[in-house]
Amino acid sequence: MCGNGIDDDCDGLVDEGCLVGLSVAPPTAVLGVLGETLRLAVTGHYVGGEDRDLTASAEGTTYRSDVPTVAEVSSEGMVTAVGEGTATITAFNSGLTASTVITVQWDEDGDGVADAADLCPGTPPGAGVDPIGCASTQGTDSDGDGVSNHVEHRVGTDPLDPSDVPVVRVRYGYDGRGQVVEAEAFVGRGP
Repeated sequence: MCGNGIDDDCDGLVDEGCLVGLSVAPPTAVLGVLGETLRLAVTGHYVGGEDRDLTASAEGTTYRSDVPTVAEVSSEGMVTAVGEGTATITAFNSGLTASTVITVQWDEDGDGVADAADLCPGTPPGAGVDPIGCASTQGTDSDGDGVSNHVEHRVGTDPLDPSDVPVVRVRYGYDGRGQVVEAEAFVGRGP
């Protein structure tokens, strides 16, 4: 019997085959467009150091999202972005749990900068962007800080000083269910 601390089958091993822990990968993730998916991986940790893939429902694993209006999860561990905000996805197996935190921030142009902080929405697909979402093709970057001169002029930083870069601060407002109800981006000088 698992967990009784006895060598039940007299093979010299105590509690072998006993599941003692779960982990979920990735531990956190950000999804950026409606319908984007992410497959979770659940690993079971057993007495004696063995690890086993327990992702599939056939292995006894079930899943739950605490905010299914932000991130849904299938019976096989596939997470789908359905609304902005943060959700915790929990995997359950044999009385044990492990969780991952999923943040959904829309990034409609796919440039890696969330829409709430993107000063240049609609960047062409595949274009390199600076920290505030503007394509590097929109001007030169004289100081090599990754922000184009025209953006630095626009926000008041020095385009010739690589240590003087724009900083984007985003403030989110949430409702009682963890849904983002407002987002504001502030751009200015660094600390």
